Amino acid sequence: MPEITTGNGIDRDLAATTNDRLKKAVWEIRILNATMGSEVVQQLRKTVASEEETKKSLDNLTSTIKSLDEKNGRLQDKILLLTGATVFLALVQIVVAVWPRH
Repeated sequence: MPEITTGNGIDRDLAATTNDRLKKAVWEIRILNATMGSEVVQQLRKTVASEEETKKSLDNLTSTIKSLDEKNGRLQDKILLLTGATVFLALVQIVVAVWPRH
């Protein structure tokens, strides 16, 4: 970096050079913050969107599980009813087979 000369002595030159370098450093830090800040914000937005999608997926999965559980319960009731009817019909066959015929 070039040194700044004011023509008012070494102490003034040093102060002007220091001020110039501080201004440049602050400027670069602001640019870096703006760049990093926007990248960080974008990453946070992506993360939030991803979390919202995950929550929606979990909600959908939960509703699907509940629906399948209800269907499973109804199917088990039907199987129980059919099993009862089968046992009844088997008993009728046994009674008919054992009942003496005249």
